[in-house]
Amino acid sequence: MVKYNSTARSRSSRLNIRKSFRSVSKKTSAAPSFDDYAQGAAFVNNLFAGRIRHTAVLDRSTPYHFPHVTDVAGEAFVYGGDDRYVNNLFLAVDDSAKPLCTADAAGAAGMAEAGTAFFDGYPRSLEEYEQLIEEAGLGDEELYRSVKQPVLLSSNAYVSGAKAASGEAEAVVSGDGSSLALRETDDELWMTVSLPESIRSATGPVISTADLGQPRIVEEYFENPDGSPIVVDRDITGAARGACSARGPLAAYGDGEVLIWSK
Repeated sequence: MVKYNSTARSRSSRLNIRKSFRSVSKKTSAAPSFDDYAQGAAFVNNLFAGRIRHTAVLDRSTPYHFPHVTDVAGEAFVYGGDDRYVNNLFLAVDDSAKPLCTADAAGAAGMAEAGTAFFDGYPRSLEEYEQLIEEAGLGDEELYRSVKQPVLLSSNAYVSGAKAASGEAEAVVSGDGSSLALRETDDELWMTVSLPESIRSATGPVISTADLGQPRIVEEYFENPDGSPIVVDRDITGAARGACSARGPLAAYGDGEVLIWSK
């Protein structure tokens, strides 16, 4: 999974890619493919197979950090949202097209579903969010619990029942079938994905720091550890992405197996 988090300033390694795909392949259809107990992250060129579970953490504050160090800059509740989902591919597998209300071991309520429809009703920009806060009137911290944080949704693709949030820019949605298979050896991980032509041919731009903005709370850019801008111009195999390449983890989709991880 290619996930950028402005507070931690880390990018998943190829080892984490292998771990992520292995965990997805072994989960049941009722379990989420990804647990989102965070906010202010950027998800670029991923494949989400199954439900994403979104859970706010409002019973304790969570530290966030200054750029590129572990020094604590402050603490905040995890309200959820303030995320960026760009150029991703969402697949509903088994019965995961059906949303589920969930609760974790601590009793925190959440929602799990395939796609981004969870974000219906969320503002689409920081300016829209700030306008909603102003219209809500005077209040303390509880005011921020009642107003959803902004989200950026752009150029994602949805297939086999995965649902897009209303009003998403350049979303491509297909109700046709798809399939995903993984083959693992001691040294390698291979992926085979079958998609309808409308999804295979959907393209998105190369994403960089300038496209992702700043999360509301930390007010820092998504960048490399040395402070240089991020440019997501390679796919999961290392192949170059052009100005218009496929959505999801591959720059282009063929018909055979693709090696996505090796020692």
